[in-house]
Amino acid sequence: MENTFFILNNCFFVDASQNLLTNNETGLQTKLEPRLIEILCILAKNEGKLVSRETLISKIWNNYGGAEDGLNQGISFLRKALADTGKQVIETIPKKGYILHAAITDNLIVEKTKPQKEKVSKKRTFLFAMVFGLIMLISLMLFLLGKHNISAKLEKQSNSFLQSDAIVSKNWHDKNYKLVFDKGEKIMLFENNIKIADSNLIHYEIVIQELKDKFASEQDAKR
Repeated sequence: MENTFFILNNCFFVDASQNLLTNNETGLQTKLEPRLIEILCILAKNEGKLVSRETLISKIWNNYGGAEDGLNQGISFLRKALADTGKQVIETIPKKGYILHAAITDNLIVEKTKPQKEKVSKKRTFLFAMVFGLIMLISLMLFLLGKHNISAKLEKQSNSFLQSDAIVSKNWHDKNYKLVFDKGEKIMLFENNIKIADSNLIHYEIVIQELKDKFASEQDAKR
């Protein structure tokens, strides 16, 4: 056939250029040997007509000595691939040749006749894109919620500064530290406006002492 794409019995998609036979109903793809594709194409081109064994052997095997057995095996394999268990699609005419009985659709627009397997693949790709988009949306919402919580926390800490009795600050190794004395004389240490947990204050003893000394100096200066 001039066209390398055709459909057989509205079920099997034949891509002769790739040696592929695809069942459009199940999506099952069968990779055929080049000689088997040639047999199928010659039979399809002569659908409903007798194609002699001699013609197939001459065109495909170039009259090779073992071609008889090769042709028999090839026809048997094609019948299996086409689910032709009753030998009704490829009819054997004893000692003469074969006739293909099938509806052949050629001159195809490939985009309109792609195998079912490829359609399923497109659906999977679409579903994957939807799931990925949903994950990204959830991640964005969680990120924005986290930013809101951090902003609320910083605002709360700023209010602590305003309500405190005394605040002393100092820059230390490119970081800003604030020591806050509340009304109960409890101290709170902030690093870049983030409160240091009370359990971690032991690791900031030097910073705390520096801030206390600075606070004492400022108080002396005011007297």
